[in-house]
Amino acid sequence: LSNPVADDYNFSAFENLKNREYTKSIQDYDKAIELDSTDAELYNMRGIAKSDFFMYNESLADYERAIELDSNVAVYYMNRGYALWRLGDPLGALDDINRSYSLDSLQLYIYFSRGILFLETKKYSKAIDDLSVFIKFYEEDNIDWGESPRVEVTDENIGMIYFLRGNAKYFTNQIEAACEDWKIAIGLGYKSTGQETSPPILLDVVFDRYCQKEIRN
Repeated sequence: LSNPVADDYNFSAFENLKNREYTKSIQDYDKAIELDSTDAELYNMRGIAKSDFFMYNESLADYERAIELDSNVAVYYMNRGYALWRLGDPLGALDDINRSYSLDSLQLYIYFSRGILFLETKKYSKAIDDLSVFIKFYEEDNIDWGESPRVEVTDENIGMIYFLRGNAKYFTNQIEAACEDWKIAIGLGYKSTGQETSPPILLDVVFDRYCQKEIRN
């Protein structure tokens, strides 16, 4: 940053963000932006802090300002797309993720995000393609989530990707292939289908219902 004091606030804000001290992080980004209001990355990072604090509407304004200042950064569109998705606009989110992809097709997080959006909008074959790219990188031990501090790469999270790809395969009548993905997801420790039920529906229950039991052994 051009202002050294703003840079200090930026560093403090990022540390607070990593520690999930979202209010402190937002306050520090506020101070940094007061001192340097033309730095696109400050708006982007404040948007991430707001989004992680479930302030999705508020984060949109920051992402839009970041894009106004620099329209050629893929992650800004990706982050705005994430906020739109959480606000119930999957088609708008998909437009932003596709724009992000056109600027930088090498960020793995794009394939993860777009795969989920394709699944949600019932574009199952495209969902399988994108989630398969992610899984291919995982199998080659080459995971790179890009610039998002939001996601931890754990076995359980990878299991969720296999589960989602299994869903897409199920909806395209690839039942045996879906069951293989669900089996891998269970092996990686992914337990819930993600449905907000009480109690949550367990993946192994779904597996037993839809898959031949001998596949599991």
